[in-house]
Amino acid sequence: MRPLWTIVSFFAVVHLLALMLFGAWMWRTGRLSAQRLREARDIFAPTLAEEARQAAEQDAAARRNAAAEVVPVRLSSLERLNVLTSLQDQEQQISQRLQQESEMLTRQFEQLNARIEAEREAFDAQRQSWEEATRAERERKADEQFAQTVRQYESLPPRQGKELLIALVGAGRRDQAVAYLDAMSARAASRILREFKSAEELVLATELLEELRSFGLGLREPESPADDDAADTAGDGAD
Repeated sequence: MRPLWTIVSFFAVVHLLALMLFGAWMWRTGRLSAQRLREARDIFAPTLAEEARQAAEQDAAARRNAAAEVVPVRLSSLERLNVLTSLQDQEQQISQRLQQESEMLTRQFEQLNARIEAEREAFDAQRQSWEEATRAERERKADEQFAQTVRQYESLPPRQGKELLIALVGAGRRDQAVAYLDAMSARAASRILREFKSAEELVLATELLEELRSFGLGLREPESPADDDAADTAGDGAD
């Protein structure tokens, strides 16, 4: 996810620099000034609905003024009443039209907002899926590496396996050593633990056995004494 945000930030900065350079060129060549900036601000200050309402009001006012110029003296009271009624009807129609346009713009805004929200949710779902896939891939690789390490421990001579476990404990990775012992076959783990012979090593072996029991399964019993003796003989020969 971090590379994606880095790319987005890079393109945003590039576009911002390009916009600043374009504005500087416009200013230097006389195509842009403070007055023009104020005029542009005044143009975009009112919304489209407000501009339409103002135009409609100006149009209605112009109609009323034109009617007032023609109506006054030559028309009877009934005719004046008819003209005013017609003007009121026109104003009502204009008001209704403006209301409809306002409602249409509101619906369009709501639809746009809903589409943006849907796209954001889709992006979040895609990002979460990518993160989960990445995490699963990391866990799979970690499991494969762990299994490969366990197989290497099982294939080593017992004395060398003991030295590696002692090195792990000395490096502060006692939990890792217990995890390797737990994942090994009972025969391979027993062969390595039997190599702990000095008083200090026996204390460490006892602690590892106790942690194995707390870890979960503990050591499994060898399949048969004959198999265990044969494995010990093979291990001593390898030493």
